[in-house]
Amino acid sequence: MANTTENKQTYSLTYLRSMRLISGATAGFVEICIMHPMDLIKTRFQLTQGKETLIQCIRGTWMREGFLALYKGILPPIMYEAPKRAVKFFCYDIYRDICYNNGAPLPLAITLAGLLSGSTEGVLVAPFELVKVMQQAETLKFTQSSSVIGMSKILYQRHGLVAFKQGLTATVTRNGLWNMVYFSVYHNINNYSKKCDNSVLEFGRRFSTGLLAGTLASTFNIWSDVAKSRIQGPDPRYYALAQSVALIYKEEGMKALFKGWVPKVARLGPGGAIMMVVNES
Repeated sequence: MANTTENKQTYSLTYLRSMRLISGATAGFVEICIMHPMDLIKTRFQLTQGKETLIQCIRGTWMREGFLALYKGILPPIMYEAPKRAVKFFCYDIYRDICYNNGAPLPLAITLAGLLSGSTEGVLVAPFELVKVMQQAETLKFTQSSSVIGMSKILYQRHGLVAFKQGLTATVTRNGLWNMVYFSVYHNINNYSKKCDNSVLEFGRRFSTGLLAGTLASTFNIWSDVAKSRIQGPDPRYYALAQSVALIYKEEGMKALFKGWVPKVARLGPGGAIMMVVNES
């Protein structure tokens, strides 16, 4: 009888984690389809080294390359976003349980699980991010731009497979910090705030908590995102995380380390809310 109960509990845990994989993948796909233009504008603005404003960056992209240019580099995220989100939630559950079962208080276990799950997904997506950034850096018309395969060939011809680890440390740092803040803020607020009986109000509560978590996470890791874009962009002067941060600060000042904050928050603030609401639904 005890064995039957244990088997049911094991099956239940496996089933729940499988559902987290599926729901995480769905959440990622929904978010990327809605928010990708904001990602392109963010990357383009982070790559600029002059005094071009965000509005000038948007207008210049539209006028030179057309509306479809806002969707440059969308295929790599579509290829990795679903598995990335799946890994994010799946690993988060595992890391949280490990930390909590080894004596960490729940708030700390949540924070550490977010950091570790983000770092894990960063390793997986870094090569895709490199191809995406290189595609987004091209200023050609959408129909004339390099395809994913074409850009991958260009990178491979330069340095072989080693080329695809360009920006790995920056990607792991960026994703680790974002997930650490995001999961910590969302789940700690969610765990210690009163749930609403009304379904509409409860939806609003969860959505606003996800929005706040996504906004704070995007603000906390923006400097590493700027450095990552420079490292994975076409300028060879940027090649390491600390070196790039120091160079950006020296040549452009502290403000440059926050470039792209507006489109980043415009994407990942609502994106963080959509992701968690879809995932929990």
